[in-house]
Amino acid sequence: MGGCYGSSYGHSSPCSTPRPAAEPMDAQSLFKRRFKQYLKSGDRADLQKALQALNGEHKGVINLMHQAAGIDAAVKDFSDFEIEAKFEIDLQRRNGKKAKEPAIEEIMDTFDMQFSPGALWIKDPVNAVATGQNRFFGTEDGEERVVIITKGGGVYLKEKGSVEPYSFGIPAEEYILRRRETRVATTLDACVAALLRHNKDGKLRDMGIIEKVKGDFFLINAQSGTEIGCSVTDSYKLPEREKRQLQLELEYAGQIPGFPAPTKQSERAIVEEMSRLYRGLLVTFGVEPVPINADWQLQLTPTVERKYDFVSGNGHQARIPADRDKILESLNLARRGRQIAYAGK
Repeated sequence: MGGCYGSSYGHSSPCSTPRPAAEPMDAQSLFKRRFKQYLKSGDRADLQKALQALNGEHKGVINLMHQAAGIDAAVKDFSDFEIEAKFEIDLQRRNGKKAKEPAIEEIMDTFDMQFSPGALWIKDPVNAVATGQNRFFGTEDGEERVVIITKGGGVYLKEKGSVEPYSFGIPAEEYILRRRETRVATTLDACVAALLRHNKDGKLRDMGIIEKVKGDFFLINAQSGTEIGCSVTDSYKLPEREKRQLQLELEYAGQIPGFPAPTKQSERAIVEEMSRLYRGLLVTFGVEPVPINADWQLQLTPTVERKYDFVSGNGHQARIPADRDKILESLNLARRGRQIAYAGK
């Protein structure tokens, strides 16, 4: 017969007393070990093995990637402005019955991104949900300047710059916007000081207040390590709550270093990656309605409507006509029967 149990592990004596078996590695530790191997090898199979260690539980997977890469958060070169895109979410009844609307968690779960050997994006369904109120200040001609947010017992101040559209010639870039923004936890006195500072020209106006429920999940590109923060926002204008805006928002959140095909830290490269994601979501969730549950379905339509446009009553000027065939054509997508083909550019 062969040697003792421990002989293959390099013990000094081939017949020494076997050591107790090591405790099995927990799923998260196993994932991090395998994910580090993926960062070294760039082999897609290693990433697949890492994800298999989680047994389908991907909630928190990006945090585990951060830990394995030795970082606290994604690296973001462009931290003084946002790169973002939006869709309008159209909720539709499936059977005509007066069923209760789906919860925001159900809507987020509908954006299912099951990872497979050929898939590009991994979803982290953190599904963090918060409710707050946003009060908007700006000018009557559409210049948003200040947002005061009350949420979870805290006060937050956002100071906004103007929206800057891109002109690289990239498909869908008209839906991807750049804008400077700062957001800090603060006090009401500091908010008053900010309002005075932004009203030196005397044009600042209180444009109104919304109640907003916001649910977050994240996507990470399996090749480049680019993170995209995704939010489903359900907003009502107060006090009457008659006007509603339901959106899916995407925002560039940075990059995890070490992935095999990192995106160059240039705005053009990031916009190109956002464009591919935007068009992919439109194909999957915008061409035909997608079921949420037995009673409801959703469909995405591109939009550039801000919360400021919505609360000020000028949202119709920012909406994109919902002619999906024209949208598909403009985004370099073509209808073939009931199928949609992406024509790469």
